[in-house]
Amino acid sequence: MSRRAELKENVLAAQLEGVIGWATNNWRILAGVAGAVAAGLLVLSVVVLRNQQRREQNTTTLAQAQQLIGQKKYDDAIKILDQIRSQPANNNLFALATYYRGVAALETKNNDDAIRFFSEASERSVNSPLRPIALSNLGFAYEQKKDMEGAARVYGDFVAHYSDHFLAPRIQLALGRTLLAAGKNDDGRKALSQLIDLYPTSEWADAARSLMDKK
Repeated sequence: MSRRAELKENVLAAQLEGVIGWATNNWRILAGVAGAVAAGLLVLSVVVLRNQQRREQNTTTLAQAQQLIGQKKYDDAIKILDQIRSQPANNNLFALATYYRGVAALETKNNDDAIRFFSEASERSVNSPLRPIALSNLGFAYEQKKDMEGAARVYGDFVAHYSDHFLAPRIQLALGRTLLAAGKNDDGRKALSQLIDLYPTSEWADAARSLMDKK
């Protein structure tokens, strides 16, 4: 948002709040139905405006946090993300902030925190493109923790719901790999065979064949 637009919205909000103050002090004038409706609309206008400003501010600060994560300034990024998560905000922004909180935890090898945040992000983004990304990172966090059964469970959830996703071949490979690592050889080989059938000439199929040759 430009500085001019921001000033304009702040002035408008101040004017509306001034009118609400007048309405409060002169409630008898507004006692009729029309007056009550007008006063309600004024209150709603200020609430909507303030919420819009908060969303725009949080979007900007979320971008800052992303940049800080890219610069490996995790402590600074975490402070911003926790601030966004502590405020009443748009659910999509909250889910994104939670996802990036998981990324920061994963990068700093706090696997338990990564699992917690990625799980919450996936729950908060059921109908969003963010969910499959959150699930893929959740599975990886379980792998980093050496919990192969947990990883396989998450990867299986991904494959069941997002078979057409661009990450599907990679996740199918991860599913087979973690099932084998968990000692579930038959299930692991089945998952890898399905990957080879679906993408026979891909690098993912080559990796699947290599894994099967070792078992």
